[in-house]
Order: sequence, then C-alpha cells, then structure tokens
Amino acid sequence: MDAEREVGKKIETLRVAAGLGQRDLSDGLREAGVNWSQGTLSRVENGSRPIRFTEAVRLAEILKVPIAELQPTGGLIGFLYQQALWGYANARGALEDAHYDFVSAANRINALRLVRELLDGNQGPYSVSGTGVDLLNAATQGLTRDEPMRSVDELELLRVLGVPSESIAAKRSALDHELESRSASARIGTVEDLAFSEAGKSAEDRAFWLDEVLVERYAEELLAVRFPFLSFNHSESRRLEIVGIDNAHDWSADDGIELR
Repeated sequence: MDAEREVGKKIETLRVAAGLGQRDLSDGLREAGVNWSQGTLSRVENGSRPIRFTEAVRLAEILKVPIAELQPTGGLIGFLYQQALWGYANARGALEDAHYDFVSAANRINALRLVRELLDGNQGPYSVSGTGVDLLNAATQGLTRDEPMRSVDELELLRVLGVPSESIAAKRSALDHELESRSASARIGTVEDLAFSEAGKSAEDRAFWLDEVLVERYAEELLAVRFPFLSFNHSESRRLEIVGIDNAHDWSADDGIELR
C-alpha cells in the first residue's frame, strides 16, 4: 500500500472510531481553517489526494490523537519524503505548463511576424520549421473563439493572405466529392474511413469536417498558390522557426530558456 492510501485508511479508521461522519469531520476541519469539503476528505481517505503536513496537524487535533497515528509506516521522515515527492511532481507539472505557454507565445509572435511580412508584399524567400498547419495554428491562436471555430479561423486567415477563393473552393469541392463517395460505399476499414462516415451524418458535421480536413490536408498547397517563395521543412521541433524574417529574434538566447 502506498503512503497516501495508508494515511487515508488510518484517517478513515480514526474517524469512524471517533463516531464522526465525513461531513462532521470536514465541517470541523473548515472551522479549524482547513478548507476541505466532504469530497476532499473522501479523496484523502481513498488515497487519491495526498495530505499536507499542516492538514495532518489539524486532523490529529480534531480526532484527538497524536500526529504519529496518521503517519505511514515509514514514520515522520517517510511522511515528509512522500510530501516532498508530491510537491516536486506538482512543481514539475507547473513548470512544464509554463514552458508550453512560453513556446506557444514565441511561436505565435514568429508566425504573426511572417504573416505581416507576407501582407506587406515581401518576397522572402522564407523557410518555416514545421508544417503549413503549424503556421496557421500559431497565427490564429488569439483569434480562436472556441474549438469548433478553429479551422474556420484558419481558413479566414488564408483568405486574408490573398489565397484565391476559387482555389479554396476547388479543394473543398474535391473533399465534398470524396466524402460523398466514401459515405455511399460504407466501407469502414480504417480510422479515416470511419471519420468520413461520421462526417456525413449531418449538414453541420459535414461542413465542419470539410473545413477541418481542408486545412489539415491542403494548407501548404493553398499557401503555395499565393506565396511560391514560402517553404516548409516539416521539423518535429515544437519551436516554430522562420528563416528569412527581417530582424529575426532568437527567443531562447535572450531569455536563457531552451525551446524544444
């Protein structure tokens, strides 16, 4: 049994022995300054939510037992060790989330700088580390209203950049025909076949699917119609680098953070 489950089981045993229900104990903890709901106590008792040392002190006071009664088999040091591991895991997760946000913000700046240069009529040449979808995703990140609108925003960016409407319409028509053919054949042999089948169930699903796949499949081809000097090298790096931008900025060099 791991430390969290062992401590939780001890708390449950001591609570029952004291004649307290979960609501009684959680109410007492809130009065003592520990903001636990009945649900929090339940998660602690089943071992899915670790308990902090300060919380253990208040629990011991309410249950009228020495704090040693709440410690896992390893004693106080073992308890503190488990708490340190839990704190490390939380801090690591927060750091990874912050790093992801940092990389996303840097990618968006680079993507928007390229969009600005393209709109200004600059001829490059430009080389993007990543795909056309990566570029469109990064540039439209701030425009996204909610998940179903994502590809619509990216299609709108293609139009703003001057990609001919007839080129977009031609690709959409080809996808519409492909969807019609696959839905009619009802051949569900692959994940893609299943996607085609599901997409044909309603007009709304169909329209969303067509826009989604159009961006995923033809972003680079459509961009090439308008910007033949723009290339993509399909790098697997999370960092969106663009060679050829004036005053290119090396984010990792200035901030001392390696973007991977």
